[in-house]
Amino acid sequence: MMSRVKLKICGVKSVDEARLLRDSGVDLVGLNFIAVSRRYISLDTARDIMAELAGSNVQTVALFADHPLAEVNTFADSLKVDYVQLHGDETADYAKDVQAKVIKAIAFKSGQTPEDLIEFINNFPADYFVLDRPRQGQGDVVNAEQAAEIIAARPNKIFLAGGLTADNLTEILVQTNPYGIDIAGGVRDAMDRLEISKVNDCLQIIRTLTGNA
Repeated sequence: MMSRVKLKICGVKSVDEARLLRDSGVDLVGLNFIAVSRRYISLDTARDIMAELAGSNVQTVALFADHPLAEVNTFADSLKVDYVQLHGDETADYAKDVQAKVIKAIAFKSGQTPEDLIEFINNFPADYFVLDRPRQGQGDVVNAEQAAEIIAARPNKIFLAGGLTADNLTEILVQTNPYGIDIAGGVRDAMDRLEISKVNDCLQIIRTLTGNA
C-alpha cells in the first residue's frame, strides 16, 4: 500500500473553479502568472480566488517563470500564497531570495540522465520539485522508469506532472509512487473548462491505491 499522494490542480482560472476544487478535497491549487499560458490570471482574479479559499485546507501555489524577483515577492506577499513555483531558469541564489516556500519545476533536457536531475535537486534550495515534460502541455507523459529513479532518490520531495489523466493515473502511480501529482489540462475539456468529474476520478484513484477509499 502506497502512502497518501497529494493532488495538485494547476491553472485555476476563476472563483467558481476554486470553489469546486476546494469542495472536492484537492490538496493544492496553482495560480498561473505566466503571461504566455492559456491559464494566466490577473492579480485581481487571484485575490478573489484566495478569498474563496480562505479558511480551507487547500494550499495555494503561485506560478512564475523568470519574472523579476521583486515582482514575485510582491505578489507572494500580497496574496499570502503558501508556495511560489518557479518554471524558468531561475538560479539557486534567486530561489533563496524568494520570500515564500519554493517549488521548482524541472524536466529532462537533451542528453540528461536521472542522475543529472537528482544532482540538481540535491543542490537547489526548494521545498518540493515538479517533474514535468520538457515542453509543458506537449509530448508524451514523463518516462515512468526514469521518474521512479528520481523519486526513489528523493522521496517526499517530488510531484509528478505531464500528461496525467484519470485514464493513466493508476499505472503511473504504481510505477513511480511520487509524493504528489500535478494535473492541469488532464482535468479539462476541449474548451479548457474544468471538469470536476475528472478531478473526482483522480481523487478516487488516489484513495483506492492508498487505502483511503
